Amino acid sequence: MSGSLKDIGKCRYSKKAIENDNLQRIITKKYFFGDNYDIKLSEKLLELASLTHSFANFMPCPGQNYNTTKGLNPEIRDDFNLMINKIQSCIDKRTFLENREGNISLENLLNWQRWFIDNRTKYFLEEYYDVENGRLIAKKMFKDQSFNNPIPSETPEIIEYLDNILKRIKNRADQLSNELALV
Repeated sequence: MSGSLKDIGKCRYSKKAIENDNLQRIITKKYFFGDNYDIKLSEKLLELASLTHSFANFMPCPGQNYNTTKGLNPEIRDDFNLMINKIQSCIDKRTFLENREGNISLENLLNWQRWFIDNRTKYFLEEYYDVENGRLIAKKMFKDQSFNNPIPSETPEIIEYLDNILKRIKNRADQLSNELALV
């Protein structure tokens, strides 16, 4: 089996899912069970939950340790677009990417970058990142998203984040569906 469950182990995956700084836990606690209950936000979260394991939300992996690194790095928080930016940031600085399991070499990062450049249209990832002058540039999920601010904290940011995720998953689903219909 490939994928993050085998790569990081079921116990570590479960622990990650209930950590206090996990986006789903923060939003659920605040907007489903807290004083800030918001029906609109709750509906968006339920829609996202229903699409999370859909074919259109599956992201390709460029190689070994990619998914583990994306899932366990505290600056990335398992966010695809932050991982894209982290790969490019490390390449720009000519350094490795720190990983709890061992560092990812610059050579490996360059291979990942090349893979994402070469496979952007093949896997319908145009809404997730751009390629400009051989560089990867991720599209933010909310206006102020960064390595220092990876998770939205205020209701307008959370709504923007969820709207962007849902739009991208649905658009990618349409593209994949159209491609499969041609086969």
